[in-house]
Amino acid sequence: MECFDENETLEDICVNANKIIKSTKKDIYLKNNVKSEVIQKRYSLLTLKDFKILKEFKTKTKKSNLIPSPWEHYSSTKKLSILENTLKNIL
Repeated sequence: MECFDENETLEDICVNANKIIKSTKKDIYLKNNVKSEVIQKRYSLLTLKDFKILKEFKTKTKKSNLIPSPWEHYSSTKKLSILENTLKNIL
């Protein structure tokens, strides 16, 4: 599992992940027995060329069954919100 919120406890991450897994009707359960914990900050840098390539890719995927990631947004919460709304509109 990976979480970008450094204030989130591993226990909370496991609880939330298990809620998601349970909704898929799979017989899987994550335990909170940590093998390692690495806290790190991540940064993404895009050139104008990168931006153009990703924008073109996103445009092409609109006519497919792929759901592109909202990569142009920084916040994980914002990205998840956009993906959730996209899925609600499809379903």
